[in-house]
Amino acid sequence: MLIDFIYEESFLAILLIFSIFYFSWYVLFRPKSKSIYSGINFAFPFSMLFWIGLNVAPIPPTVQQNLKDMLKNQASLGVGSNGLVNTVILGCNKNEGFLRGYDYSKALDSYKKDIINHTEGTEVFKLEPLPKIDINETKPICSYIENFNKLKFEKIL
Repeated sequence: MLIDFIYEESFLAILLIFSIFYFSWYVLFRPKSKSIYSGINFAFPFSMLFWIGLNVAPIPPTVQQNLKDMLKNQASLGVGSNGLVNTVILGCNKNEGFLRGYDYSKALDSYKKDIINHTEGTEVFKLEPLPKIDINETKPICSYIENFNKLKFEKIL
């Protein structure tokens, strides 16, 4: 998914953002400018500001919904590892009730590790797959994750 790719901490994500800004400069200002370096001078600071803003700002609702979908996917598979849940809870506690883009990139890493551990069978707790989760979808991600964690804890005990 493109949103996940942009939030990853990789050189290719920064390069994609830079390319978008450079292309926008090329479309808007290239006929007026003779030098190609003015496009780089335009794109570089804007792409760095955008990337920093993306990591520092609270995540938008679509990204929150993506996190909820990842949690539902883990529950439906019966993933016993709690890496994703703990990463989100720590981010919510650190930021006083919201997640930043940096926390989302860490949550993506935790999700991938949880799924790998589940498929390899190296997770500590084994859970029965939950076909349906009874948590209100309209809640913000921090309260949603707390309810999800309580539900998961009840299933383990």
